[in-house]
Amino acid sequence: MLLGHNCKPPRPALGAQVVVTGWEAPLARAVAGGVSKVVGTAVLRGVKSRRLKKYLEETDITQPDLPVDLSDALVPQVNQFVSSPELENLALSIASILLLDPAAKASGERFRDLREGFRWTCRLTFIGRPDEINRLGEALFDRVYEAVTRSIAVGQAVSTPHASIAAQAAVMKAASSAAAASVRNTKLLSRIEKLDEILSFEKSLRTQIASLHNGIRVPHTDTTKKVSYSKLFVQPTLRRIEEDEAENERDVNVNVLLLSTLRLIILGDPGGGKSTTSLKLTYDVASGRRSPLSATVPFLVVLRDYAKEYSKSRMPLIEYLAQLCRTPYSVEPPEDAIEYLLLNGRALVVFDGLDELLDVADRRQIVEIVEGFCYRYPTTPVLVTSRRVGYEEAPLDKDLFTVAQLQEFDDDQVETYARKWFSLDGSIPKPHREERATSFLRESELVKDLRVNPLMLSLMCSIYASENYIPTNRPEVYEKCALVLFDRWDRHRGIVAPLSFDAHVQSAMRALALWLYSKQEKQGGIPRKEIISFMKEYLLKKRFDNEEDAENAATEFVDFCKGRAWVLTDVGADLYWFTHRTFLEYFAASQLVRQHPSARDLFAELQDTIFRTQSDVVCQLAVQILGRTVEDGADDFLELAVDASHSASEEHRVSALSFASRSLRFVVPRSGVVRKIVEASFDIYVTSRPALGTSRVFRGIANSESIPVRNLLGASRENIPLISKYLQERADARLSTALDERCLALMLLTPSFYDDFGYWTEWAVDNWERMDSVIQRAQVQYWWIALEKAQRTGDFKSLVTQHGVGSLFQSVVINELPRIPLAAERFIFPQSHKQDLVANLAALDHFLTTNAAPWCYEDDMPWPLSAFVSDELRVIDQVSEREGRSVLVKLALPFMELPIKMNPDSLFRGDFIGGTDHPLLHLARGRVKKSESQKVNELIRSLDVSADTADLLRDWARNRVSLVGPSRRARS
Repeated sequence: MLLGHNCKPPRPALGAQVVVTGWEAPLARAVAGGVSKVVGTAVLRGVKSRRLKKYLEETDITQPDLPVDLSDALVPQVNQFVSSPELENLALSIASILLLDPAAKASGERFRDLREGFRWTCRLTFIGRPDEINRLGEALFDRVYEAVTRSIAVGQAVSTPHASIAAQAAVMKAASSAAAASVRNTKLLSRIEKLDEILSFEKSLRTQIASLHNGIRVPHTDTTKKVSYSKLFVQPTLRRIEEDEAENERDVNVNVLLLSTLRLIILGDPGGGKSTTSLKLTYDVASGRRSPLSATVPFLVVLRDYAKEYSKSRMPLIEYLAQLCRTPYSVEPPEDAIEYLLLNGRALVVFDGLDELLDVADRRQIVEIVEGFCYRYPTTPVLVTSRRVGYEEAPLDKDLFTVAQLQEFDDDQVETYARKWFSLDGSIPKPHREERATSFLRESELVKDLRVNPLMLSLMCSIYASENYIPTNRPEVYEKCALVLFDRWDRHRGIVAPLSFDAHVQSAMRALALWLYSKQEKQGGIPRKEIISFMKEYLLKKRFDNEEDAENAATEFVDFCKGRAWVLTDVGADLYWFTHRTFLEYFAASQLVRQHPSARDLFAELQDTIFRTQSDVVCQLAVQILGRTVEDGADDFLELAVDASHSASEEHRVSALSFASRSLRFVVPRSGVVRKIVEASFDIYVTSRPALGTSRVFRGIANSESIPVRNLLGASRENIPLISKYLQERADARLSTALDERCLALMLLTPSFYDDFGYWTEWAVDNWERMDSVIQRAQVQYWWIALEKAQRTGDFKSLVTQHGVGSLFQSVVINELPRIPLAAERFIFPQSHKQDLVANLAALDHFLTTNAAPWCYEDDMPWPLSAFVSDELRVIDQVSEREGRSVLVKLALPFMELPIKMNPDSLFRGDFIGGTDHPLLHLARGRVKKSESQKVNELIRSLDVSADTADLLRDWARNRVSLVGPSRRARS
């Protein structure tokens, strides 16, 4: 019987003792919640995180009862406690320590401080006799330790083939500080007399947070209007970014990722929904609704506000959290309350807007503070948001944080949002709202790439609702959106601007935006008097002839702006800043073009900025606005950028070409300009030589010299035909004189460089056919070309003849993403192409036998044993021909040997390998323990392989030969 909140335990006779039973389900949830964050981050980079916690919950990782007798009064307390954040936090801490020392015992030195802290937790939590509570604490700790150990084994057993053992570094740094955190927590708990005051504070704070963040503001309507999240919010999609995965996880949301990682950074574009997602998560946790976390209190830290406070007083982050409780939430934190919440699994900290710290030095300082916070509170979940562009200038430690990119809305999300938006539009009669949404979706297809941004989508809905059409030019859409924000909605609400919009308000806003944009060091807010002073000087030049009139108009204008949350936001005592950076950048770019109306003048103004790769959005918008207002303006600007790159330093050259190539997403210049951009981008890519030709790995596309080429592949559809033509011409010219590995990689492996596989996949296929004579020569020199050709033709005999058996186990890495399958994998895990591959097995047998071991390269083997020793291993038994089965066995041995070298004990944990019983597994065990090798001959006979394979297996099982070693190139 489950003893839970809705199930009362039977009452025994007075004075009797009861044994707690039926509590394994809530315990499993608590343990799964803690372990999945550690295992999911450190070991299972390739596992589908959305399934991990559920899998652990459904797996038998607990024991049926708690081996301690308890009084009647303690039973319901235990049942409640097993679902608490404190217990999940204990599981997380134990899992972190086990990462550092897998052999650590529950009674050992590693767990001394953690165990002592948990004793204090029990004393503060349970009401009963001290001796009974102590026994209960010891029993609970031991049972959680057992459950964590079992669940880690289960989690490793369900990892995907491409999970990297090296990824354990992702939490090792923070896990190493778990012991120090345990010591601090023990001291903290020992001086707390009662938890009542802290828990009362927590309840009040949660209520205040949930009340303040209980809805979403519609960005284009009455700025005071809020609607519930369910009426407008659309959950965005995140894509996890991992360097060591063959395939990044797709189609997940923040709730799913927080199930399997402790620290997450969300990167996104302006207006992409980063802050809204943070607010929604904050509300969900505070209200207890649909939260993925056991944490109960969310601390939302707007980093521009904290950075401002830090610059003034060097306020520690923990003190700032206390200040947040007071303002804006009006709750006074008791002594040690926040420390308790952070150390005991009850807090989530959200750091919003890392990108809003425009000064890179300031951003790096805040990054260090955030990382230091993670070390000090290693079990506290942390979420950070930042713009994607510019993040790498001051990134968070990749070993501490899982990085996810906020994806643009897909068609379904666009439709869901649009229909929700129009259902809220009171200006449209209810019977016509669905019809208006449908027509908007149809007509906005013309600017489909713009509506994928949530902010732009909302404003486009507003434009369509009032004007019934959508502009097709990007700056024009910004302009229309600005018109909606600054004029139409005010008129709709009966508000009259103090200045005529057409004559002065728009130009004044442009000037103000550019002035504010230049004040990067004051991004935390500009005093009202400074803004009025600037506008006064501006209006004296533009409209008024006396200072009093100009100052009055400037005051009216600032009051007009600050009364609209979508223009200027109050960020402090009489301090203001642009609410939406998107519009700050648009107006700043527009003003730049007004001040520098020719391509030459504008490029002279922006050249240094482009060379330093700063303010990319402003520069891109300025080029597009110039193209709209001046004949050939954008074309001439891009030509100037390419010409200037030729005489610049290499760093500045890369920056200029990156800008020019990225501009081809939005600008369609004349063919001569496209040719110049393509040729210059191609040349800088092929002339950079970071160890190509001497390594199995192509790092080129991840290097800065390759960014222009990658940008070309993401150009607009109108530009792509010319780009592909000029790339082919440039490549043909270079290959006509000599083989060039980087050039070949670009022409033949293009789909790996860019996510849009459609056009470029066909282009690469065409190049394989068109460049056949070049490929014939290149495959002798470059093993990866021979491998690619073998993958396409199924002729692996030529590959092994030219490059040895080791080439079957090598992988090509483009953009740090392994290209799969390996040649050996295609044999061992055949699917639709099984028949063709089996026909090649006999042909390979001779080469596998005669080529000297070791066959494979240790750094090329990303698979743990648990991934291989599973149902796929049975494929060997499904091949009827002895020769084919012999080859499969030989190819399988290196996949088994490398994990054995890394973790030999894993062979003897049935739960780790899923209980697979196969002759090869028993032979592998024989390599580790001689006692397991007594039935070698019997096991080999059961495999029914050729004589030479049997001899190899016999030597391999007795550890006389190794098939795993350093790469051939390294040895040479």
